[in-house]
Amino acid sequence: VYLHCGPNAVFLKDHPEFVKRDQDGKIICQSWNFPAINMSNPELREYLWKNMEYWVEEFRADGFRCDVSDGIPLDFWLSARERLEKIRTDLCMLAEGRRREDQLKAFDLDYGWGFQWENAATFRAQWEKMRDERPRGGARFIRVIDNHDIANDDSDNRIEKAWGSRRVNAALVTLFTLDGVPMIYNGQEVADTARHSIFGRSPIDWANGDTLTGKARFAFCKQLCQMRHAERALTHGSVVWLDNDQPGSVLSFLRRTSGEEVLSVVNLSNRTTKLRITLAESTSWTYKTLIADAAKVEMDDNGPVLYLGGFGYLIGTRK
Repeated sequence: VYLHCGPNAVFLKDHPEFVKRDQDGKIICQSWNFPAINMSNPELREYLWKNMEYWVEEFRADGFRCDVSDGIPLDFWLSARERLEKIRTDLCMLAEGRRREDQLKAFDLDYGWGFQWENAATFRAQWEKMRDERPRGGARFIRVIDNHDIANDDSDNRIEKAWGSRRVNAALVTLFTLDGVPMIYNGQEVADTARHSIFGRSPIDWANGDTLTGKARFAFCKQLCQMRHAERALTHGSVVWLDNDQPGSVLSFLRRTSGEEVLSVVNLSNRTTKLRITLAESTSWTYKTLIADAAKVEMDDNGPVLYLGGFGYLIGTRK
């Protein structure tokens, strides 16, 4: 967290100039009422770069998740990347921010903020907007339903509790088959509903992993991970959106490489839905099911008809 520091940061005694101060010498605080780091100070920058190098050199850290990255001058991150790659060439840098220029060189991924899950149509529209806002496209996003900021809520509003297991499963299927990098938030793999707080140290309820719901979620997440590793199109394929006649309820898209294709159809509503998808081979069904729930495919004179139960889904690969 290089935007600010704690009020008792160890360097403040010997380096009071490492934080911003007003004309009277009083510390200037950032948005969260913590002392603002003085990025105009060359010694402060060197201190932070050496801090990052230390973790990579001594502990072989894989990379860094950089808090409020777009609140920090880009040239700081560019220099950090250049220095760190001299130690570890396969370093991964994750930006918690939205600045377009961050992904040109300094960072590999950003948080992909912005998805709202009201319905399938708004979800697709947001994907298209986010793709256009980032110079590298959607493959450079972390895809999340929940994270420490969302879960850190005084009203005890955990998504797992608000949505229920079936809706969360449908969302996870979407994240694992869409472009980008899916992230399972701590405890989500056991359907944890306990309140979390990064300030109050409210714990993850790992005991939920012994419940039927928790065991089912854990097995489901393992299945999603195995599928993603097995199907190269899910990590290297482009996204091709497919129109369907229930766009407010159902997402339908392909992940496609030159020789592979995976189809995803996910019902984001709680209603049983009958639909047709616009496919090139509209009079046939050429997909082998990888995973499915509450899904059925029938054929009539006009081609395939899909039936999806509430939060049902079907993921298939071309035969």
